[in-house]
Amino acid sequence: DVYVDAGRVARRLGASKIVDVGCGTAQKLIEMRPEFETIGLDYGPNIERCRVGDPGSPSETWRATDLDIDEALPLTAEDLEGSVVICSDVIEHVKRPEFLLEKLLGTLEHASALFLSTPERVLE
Repeated sequence: DVYVDAGRVARRLGASKIVDVGCGTAQKLIEMRPEFETIGLDYGPNIERCRVGDPGSPSETWRATDLDIDEALPLTAEDLEGSVVICSDVIEHVKRPEFLLEKLLGTLEHASALFLSTPERVLE
């Protein structure tokens, strides 16, 4: 499981944050609290469900972003310092995977580690 492995690596590296790019409903991310501070990124109905389903969380926990456009992720160097970034089962859903890969590469300037997983990508 990507989240279990990310937590193990975060502990080993002394990371205090988990950033989930394309978090969906964020159930696995939320389960990583309170051990880790969490930030979830997604768009539209997904991020709205996270905000509604996680009452009392700080507003900066849930951030809207479109992974299919050539635009930086809504993360600061401070957000990424001491973090492990996860992008699990997302890349196969985006139309422009090269944009997502560039964004993820950019996180490594400050993040301690990056986990990228995909079950498969079917091109039609």
